[in-house]
Amino acid sequence: MQIKRSTVTLNPFARIAGFVTACFLVVSTASAQPQQWLDQADSLAKVQQYKAANEKLSEFTQTYPQRKYDLGEAYFKMARNAFRLNDLSLATQYNQQSADLRMKMNPEALGWNEQLSARIQLVNRQPEPALKHLEKAMAFPFFDDPLVPAEIALLKSEILEQMGAYTEAAQAAEEAVAIVEVVEGADAPIMAALHLQSARMYSSQEEWEKAAHASRLSMSVKDSPEAQLQLGKALLAMGNTTAETQKTLNIAQKQGLPPVQIEASLALAQLELANGHYSGVMAQLDSAEPFINEQLGGKGGESELQTGRDYTTAAARAAYLRSCAWLLDSDDHSAIQAFRSAQNGLQILGDTDNQLQQQLLEQGFLSLLQYQEEPLPKDTLYASLSSWTQQYLNQQILIGRQDGERAHLLDLETLKASLPSKTVAVYFLKGLQSDFAVYVFGEALNLQQLKPSQVRQAFNLSDEPSADPAFSVLFSPLEPYQNKIKSLHILAPAAWPKNSILQTPVPSSMATGIWPFRRKAQSLNERYEVLEYAGFIPTASLKSQGKDSPRLH
Repeated sequence: MQIKRSTVTLNPFARIAGFVTACFLVVSTASAQPQQWLDQADSLAKVQQYKAANEKLSEFTQTYPQRKYDLGEAYFKMARNAFRLNDLSLATQYNQQSADLRMKMNPEALGWNEQLSARIQLVNRQPEPALKHLEKAMAFPFFDDPLVPAEIALLKSEILEQMGAYTEAAQAAEEAVAIVEVVEGADAPIMAALHLQSARMYSSQEEWEKAAHASRLSMSVKDSPEAQLQLGKALLAMGNTTAETQKTLNIAQKQGLPPVQIEASLALAQLELANGHYSGVMAQLDSAEPFINEQLGGKGGESELQTGRDYTTAAARAAYLRSCAWLLDSDDHSAIQAFRSAQNGLQILGDTDNQLQQQLLEQGFLSLLQYQEEPLPKDTLYASLSSWTQQYLNQQILIGRQDGERAHLLDLETLKASLPSKTVAVYFLKGLQSDFAVYVFGEALNLQQLKPSQVRQAFNLSDEPSADPAFSVLFSPLEPYQNKIKSLHILAPAAWPKNSILQTPVPSSMATGIWPFRRKAQSLNERYEVLEYAGFIPTASLKSQGKDSPRLH
């Protein structure tokens, strides 16, 4: 029996070739294994398994500590995944480890680290450091990805938005759109985010038609609850209170994440308010407030509302809308409920939003006007109105004399006690939609609403003739005390013409003297002694305040 021998045994050269091939396969497998590890981490990250991806990358860094180049890439990916998990501290740590390695092995890639640092600072509400990191990132070419300049422009827009530079932010967003249109065309997926950012910036500048157009462009690329929200808010701001606006906001409310749901619910409450539906406003606020309280409790979210400050503002906006809704109700105690809601809103807000503060303070005055007409205790009204007036003045305005020097902050009780007998204190207060006047005479206190059109007519600044004399518009509460008043203490906005106020003609019914010696053509400062006339300057321009936060009227 003959034993067959293998061809390898018969051919020693074949044995050598097989050995070499086996060695090559072993070496190839060993060299390919680290890259496969990184590829597996990338695959996990693509399906949003960021924690699992970082576990894989952590194993890689421990297994291959000698692969410095790859370690720089691994730590950067770990930083990016930690950022997506909202662990900013860990993201910063990994990003720095990556940057230290890349500085030695691959300095051309440091632009990615700077870009991520900018994003981290942006989420931390540190726009100035974020912009500095972004400017460093812009110095790198990013040759391997032509869309990076668009991403940088979009990030720049978001940073400028946080800084309140809305015009520049809109320009940066438009620049990003132009880059993508050239590189990938108008239908590129990233265009949805770019148009959405443009819509946000146009909304911040109250350019509602442009905001609506940009929202629709975003939705044409990829529909999203965020774009539906921006469209609904723009339509509402343009006065569209129809089913179209309601449908758009309903979609955002049902499909969005909690931050979008909150914004949509507040917008729907505003829509119900515009349509005069008290119960509708309350229902929307009842649905929004649990989400707001949950987010204030520490559960964040990635969308329009990313920080505690945003949720605090949302809570204050809800209080404002609830106050407005109470004034739609005919209940005997609706005015005091409206006032308490406005008080609650101010307590929630603190000093974080001048525009919303103005709205809440103004809403408080509107509530007190109705409260003043209800059969409620006058001492309660006096205490509320006195406190509210002082808070309005001391928080919102700088009181100054005509020479420009700053005067003391107003203390109504001290001022009232220091006034001579037969003296009336008159405070004209500047609001967003209306002006107000408070009259203090002894124990009597009166609040009056002044519409801007009435004030302009009283000062002969309007083309339309005034239906009422200037005195009736500005000083009618003085008429019941015509024989008891000798002097006035006046506080008014510095922009109001002082001479026009002091020269306001006093009606003949309030003239002094006995007929036929009664003096008829008297002005205010001729009829009364003006002890002091002080002007105040709002700490922020009422015109510019509308750019800082969403308008609720």
